[in-house]
Parts: sequence; structure tokens; C-alpha cells
Amino acid sequence: MSQPSTRSGARTRLIRSTLALSLVPGLALAGCGDDDGETASAPEGQAFCDAYLAVATDQGPDVDWESATDEEIGEAMAAYATVFEPKLDALTQAAPTEVADAVHTYTGTYEEILETGDDSAFDADHLDAEKAIVDAAIESCAVDVVHATAVDYGYEGVPDEVAKGRVGFRLANEGADVHEAVILRRVDGDTTAALDIAAMSDEEQAELVEFVGVAFVAPGSEGAVLLDLGPGQYILICNLPIGMTELDAEVDGAPHHSMGMVAEFSVA
Repeated sequence: MSQPSTRSGARTRLIRSTLALSLVPGLALAGCGDDDGETASAPEGQAFCDAYLAVATDQGPDVDWESATDEEIGEAMAAYATVFEPKLDALTQAAPTEVADAVHTYTGTYEEILETGDDSAFDADHLDAEKAIVDAAIESCAVDVVHATAVDYGYEGVPDEVAKGRVGFRLANEGADVHEAVILRRVDGDTTAALDIAAMSDEEQAELVEFVGVAFVAPGSEGAVLLDLGPGQYILICNLPIGMTELDAEVDGAPHHSMGMVAEFSVA
């Protein structure tokens, strides 16, 4: 099975998962970070943030896509579907009234892809819905908000230090390409150069970093993500291909990080 070339982070893993689902006859979707007390939101706000983070940071099934047989993929996906569906349900149930429609669109995208294997449902409507959800989550429980800018090809405005806890990360795109910021936490003690980590395979990266979140943003717009940050060292990476100027473009180009599009920050 090939790996999608135009998206990364949690979205890539889910796309890869949903494509695998389409290979399994009869299999379709059936009908959260720690809270350390640093936020002052109402319980319902915390439940909404918990539910959003559970979906947004989902890593997909535990399967080796390069070597697994169709039968092994089918077994992994059957198990995964039973885990992912409750996360979508929890988000729907916890959604504040003002973003209920956005949540319906957002979860409906995943449900559609899980049923059809067609990742074209990750469109502008999905991204708009996701931004509305993230905005509401940031307002509910973020202890701080980071404002950064993506350009061709780099990040501007990323602070050296970021607050611990649930932090809103807003990424404005002033470049001509679509950009993303895949946020990764280094394993404690790692000092590998960020550009070297960016160039590694998923398997190699898994030894050195863990996925935290991703903001994905079209030219001239802003993306956002709610992060749950513990102490440590973090890296931002853009894996999208050079020349990808539209959300649905299929581009076979070198990744933005090959042009130096990485950044780093720490959490005390």
C-alpha cells in the first residue's frame, strides 16, 4: 500500500487507515490528554476538549503497512474501527451548541472516508469545520495561545518557550504553498538535529519523537490546533511537497522541510 504524499501527521495516518478499510469486504464504521488542573474551564468545556484531542491525536491502527498482508490489515482495521468510532461519538455528544453543525461536518468526514476509502472528503469544508471546533476548544480550555506564520519555506514567530498544558497554536499562511506544522515531542535526552529527524522515515522517527498535533493551512488563511504539552523539547515540521498551492492538488515534489522548514521550542 502506498503512502499518501500530500498530507502528514494524524491526517496521513487516518487516510492510510481508511484506505486499508476499503480493502476489507463488509467492514465499515459501526453505528485526550491528561488534565493537570491548570485550566479553569467548566466541566463540559473540558469534556469537549478531551473529546476533540482524542480524535485529533488518533494515530490509526498498529500495523506495518509495507509488510502486512491484506488479512493482517483487515484484522487491524476491524479492531481499530471499534476504538475510533466511540471517539467520534464522544465528540458529537460533548459539542457545544454553537459548534454542533461543525462537529457534524467534521465527524461526518471521517465516517464517510471509513465507509468509502475516498480521502477527497478531506476538503475545504472539513478544514473550515475543524477550525471552528479548534477555536471553540481553545476558548474553552487553552492556558495560552501561540501565533506563528508559515512562509515559503519556514516558520516565523515560534517562541523559544511555550507554556505547559493545553495550548492553542495558530498558524497563518503567508506563502504561496499550502503549509502544515506537524508538532512532535522529542524523547527525553535526544539531541538529533531537527532537519535530520524531518528527513527520516516514519519508523526511524518513531524512535526519537512522538506525535502531538498538526495544523494544516491553505495560502492566505489560518489553521489552528489545540495541543496538550508536557515538559520537553518539541519540533515543527512541514512535510508537504514544494509546489502544492491548493488543498486538493496532487504534487510530486520535495518536502518543504528539505528547504529548511522546521522550528523548535521547549516546554519547561
